[in-house]
Amino acid sequence: MSVSQNKFSKETILIVDDSPDNLSVLKKLLTEQGYTVRVSLNGRQALRSVDIMQPDLILLDILMPDIDGYQVCQQLKANPESQAIPIIFISALKETFDKIKAFEIGAADYISKPIETQEVLARIEHQLHILRLQRQLSQENTRLTQEIQERQNTEVQLSKSEASLLQAQRIAQIGSWEFDVRTRKVTWSREKYRIFGLDPNSSAITYEDIIQRIHSDDQPLFEETVQEAITSGQPYDIEFRVIRPNGQIRYVESRGEAIINDQGQVIQLFGISVDMTERKRRQEALRLIVEGTAATTGDKFLHSCVRYLAEVLQVRYALIATFANPAGTRVRTLSYWTGETWHENIEYDLKDTPCENVFAGKACHYPKNLQQLFPQDHFLQEINVHSYFGSPLKDSEGKLIGILTVLDEKMMPLTVEKRMILQIFIARAGAELERLQAEAELQQSEARERQKARELKLTLSELKQTQSQLVQSKKMSSLGQMVAGVAHEINNPATFIAGNIPIARQYFNDLIKLIQLYQDVCPNHHSEIQDCMEEIELEFLQEDLPQIMKSMNVGVNRIHQIVTSLRRFSGLDEAELKAVNIHEGIDTTLVLMEHRLRETNIQLVKAYSQIPLLTCYANQLNQVIMMVLENAIDALQTDSKFYNSQLGLVPTIRISTELRQSKTKVDGKEEMGKAEADDDYLDSLGFFSEFIVIRISDNGIGMSEEIQEKIFDPFFTTKPVGSGTGLGLAISHQIIVDKHKGNIQCVSVPDQGTEFILEIPLT
Repeated sequence: MSVSQNKFSKETILIVDDSPDNLSVLKKLLTEQGYTVRVSLNGRQALRSVDIMQPDLILLDILMPDIDGYQVCQQLKANPESQAIPIIFISALKETFDKIKAFEIGAADYISKPIETQEVLARIEHQLHILRLQRQLSQENTRLTQEIQERQNTEVQLSKSEASLLQAQRIAQIGSWEFDVRTRKVTWSREKYRIFGLDPNSSAITYEDIIQRIHSDDQPLFEETVQEAITSGQPYDIEFRVIRPNGQIRYVESRGEAIINDQGQVIQLFGISVDMTERKRRQEALRLIVEGTAATTGDKFLHSCVRYLAEVLQVRYALIATFANPAGTRVRTLSYWTGETWHENIEYDLKDTPCENVFAGKACHYPKNLQQLFPQDHFLQEINVHSYFGSPLKDSEGKLIGILTVLDEKMMPLTVEKRMILQIFIARAGAELERLQAEAELQQSEARERQKARELKLTLSELKQTQSQLVQSKKMSSLGQMVAGVAHEINNPATFIAGNIPIARQYFNDLIKLIQLYQDVCPNHHSEIQDCMEEIELEFLQEDLPQIMKSMNVGVNRIHQIVTSLRRFSGLDEAELKAVNIHEGIDTTLVLMEHRLRETNIQLVKAYSQIPLLTCYANQLNQVIMMVLENAIDALQTDSKFYNSQLGLVPTIRISTELRQSKTKVDGKEEMGKAEADDDYLDSLGFFSEFIVIRISDNGIGMSEEIQEKIFDPFFTTKPVGSGTGLGLAISHQIIVDKHKGNIQCVSVPDQGTEFILEIPLT
């Protein structure tokens, strides 16, 4: 609301906060709204400021040095001169007991930090509006009191003219009465009869008749007051309810005084009775306005608004609605009161309805004949209403955002007072509806941001995967080139050696044969020859040389085996996708890992099952097996329990394979196991899928659940810096899941070992 739009722009607001930043923000905000703003940095300064000049409203922080906001509030409420000033706490404290304490010591409202601008302005305006109403009510009471006093003076002045007195009583709705204590005779003026709803020409009224007309809850007080006046002779002033013959209840204020004789005895009571019903209704209307527009928000406010509006205006129906479609031709109720309860929200078309003009931006009032004016509106006929008032609800920029409507089954005249009440509810409902729409837009914006964050996270994950693939691709490309070069360089000399070993063996055999023949023919050797034979240990040489040749042959064969394993592991000279023997691939990998197993004294256990050939990317599958084995060896190598000889433990890696069949689902229902149905029939329908399962387990240190959740994430590693890239298992996951449409799992228990399970479909 701009300054020009604010009808009340001269209220003074005192802001008490020890934070200069908060003071600056609030002062700027409120000054722009046309309020006169004063500030205090602490509680004592605030109390002095109030003593010098009272503000209309105080915004009070709770947590402040010296004395806190609670103490400031208590001192202000204890002072009769300042206790009426509304105080709104603004605090970061959000606990329920803090709010309860604030209201217990007299706070008018409570705003939690961080604050929302519209909420602060709405609540301040709400409290100032209540203050204005209270001042109006006080002025009205003063005016009425003065009016009563003036009427009493007029009554004395016109005592000589009964006609003038009766006329004055009727205008003032004041009835005079007298009560003779000795005879118990009651004398009423005509206005007194009217207040009680009785005919002045009927039989004389008695004291007992009066008691019967008073509300049963008020009878004891009335009788006690009258008896006390008769006994003490003191004047009295009481309020009570009167039940008219038609059942209508009227509120009456009765003032009485005693006439005392010369002996000091009360012989007569006389006084006036004022019909306070309309004033009570105005007070009740103000109370309902305050209660109905209290510090509630959302659906709770909308429900309270329509209910209290219907009660204040004494109509049957009240509702708040907004547009239900972008074209603005259909509306949906947000809260709908039916006189007894809230109806479920409904939608209806605007065409040929009284709301059509309201949603065009015009307030409309049809006090009667509503169904005749809008015969096409079947909704009006269903609820049988005959009168209507509707007003558009607009936001702070003047944009139409909803409608507030009241309907009744009888004629609905709107007095100036009722129109003022409607304007209060219209303004409050419009502000709340605007806040709700802003909140909904904020939630939608947050949802869009969350979706963007999810998309960004997915993009980042894909980027990491792409990066890991590029790193591994480059790594494997370099490795393949290196393996090809090493295999070629080793293979040439190894082939040369392997080809010459049989020839060398034959040469050595021939030489040995010659030496043996020489020894047989010439048993008596020359001394120099004998010395040379002893020096070279000829007999040992003859026995050891065949063993040396045999060892050389074993070594060359080992070199050939390693070269073959390197070529097979890197996929050289092989088709990328082909049917292979999984066991050969595992054994090939084990050959390359043999030196690490031997160095770490790890026992290897193989448990192979009979499985068919598997169509796969053999070299990539070999890489997965090697990566898993390397992790297992690292875990066993760093496990301290294997260095404790007293435990008698042996570090062990177990590799097993098996062929497994799994059930599939048809039409969302899991089929029976293969053993429970005809195998050929189920197989013919394709109900079973076959997997080759490779299990690689160790009895090492294991890992926690937290680590297991991240084990396949790119760049995640538990190894020391420089010892691992964190890509091995991430790449393994891609090879098994993405390349082979299989599955890889990690099952681990701390201090009990780890098992990797590789499942690869046969087809």
